Amino acid sequence: MLIQGCQDTSDLKKLFDSMDNDGNGQLDRAEFKQVFRMLADRLDLSDKDIRRLMAEADEDNNGR
Repeated sequence: MLIQGCQDTSDLKKLFDSMDNDGNGQLDRAEFKQVFRMLADRLDLSDKDIRRLMAEADEDNNGR
């Protein structure tokens, strides 16, 4: 699991920051997809799966 080994919120913040390539405090569609691309082989995710996950996570439909 991606967050395995995270001991506290500072570990989670570091993990998030490593995924937030532009440093704006949000994961946009490209960053979100990049994270899941890295995990795709382990999780067996298709492009369709990634789009569905992003749609579920993007509550206000702004792509972030």
